[in-house]
This record gives sequence, C-alpha cells and structure tokens, in this order.
Amino acid sequence: MSQAPTPASVPSRPPVGGEDPRAEHLADVLAAAVLATPGVVGLHGGRFGEIGTYLPGRRVVGVRVSPGPGPDTGSGLGRGPGSVELHVVVEPWSLPGVGETVREAATPLAGGLDVFVVVADVVDPVQQAAERAAADEAVTTPAPNEPDRSAGREENAS
Repeated sequence: MSQAPTPASVPSRPPVGGEDPRAEHLADVLAAAVLATPGVVGLHGGRFGEIGTYLPGRRVVGVRVSPGPGPDTGSGLGRGPGSVELHVVVEPWSLPGVGETVREAATPLAGGLDVFVVVADVVDPVQQAAERAAADEAVTTPAPNEPDRSAGREENAS
C-alpha cells in the first residue's frame, strides 16, 4: 500500500507542458486578497482580455500565474522562479501607494513567485455611479418623438 505524497515530496514545478496544479488555488487566493485591498475596485483583463489564469471551465480575470521563469525585468538579476501578474483597477485617492500595498498583500500568498502589480485603470466611483444611472435612465426612458406603440398592441389583442 503506497502512502499519499507529502508536500515535501510533490515537485515544485509541473512537468514540461503540464499545468501547475497549484494554479487554481493560487489564482483564486490572490484575486480575493487583491480585491480586499483598500482602493482596489476590480481586476482588469487587459485590452483584449488576455490577462487571466485559465482554469477548468472558468477564468480568473486580471491574475496571470506563470510557474516558469519570470520576465526579465532588466534589473540584471535575470529571471526569477516564476511570476504572478496582478492587473488592478483602482480609485484615484489610492494611487500613491496602491501598487506596493497590493504587492505586500500578495507576496506572502504567492508561494515564492515574483509578484508584479500593474495599475491598469483608474476609476472615480462617484462618476462611474452617475454614468451608470444615466445609462440606465436612457435605456428605460422612451425617446421624446417616438410614438407610444403599447396602446396599439392592446387594441389589436382584443
């Protein structure tokens, strides 16, 4: 009877061409930690939706987990053990330190992977709420010159 593998006996890197079995858990945990950071209002999937971690049947948008060598940052230190990219949408007041705050929240959870934070967009929640309200009103309010067609339907239905 074989014994279940212990964490120490599980290889730290997936086989070539394999998906890191820790990626699902890691992407979800990191997304939750980032969204709990003050000033962060969301995760950003990139201009074409290319930023995300693909999992069976779903995708974690705005979190890219790369278990292989990380990007060369030009620091002269070469490539790290792997990396995590976190693309965030933030409120304007949080800009001075939000990148470092997100990195501090994510680094202990990243399992030794390098953590890179990208501020992908800045939104003003008050302005965003006003724009949503205006858009909702425009959708539900008929145009001023458009005839009311609902009365004709009721007459034809009888």
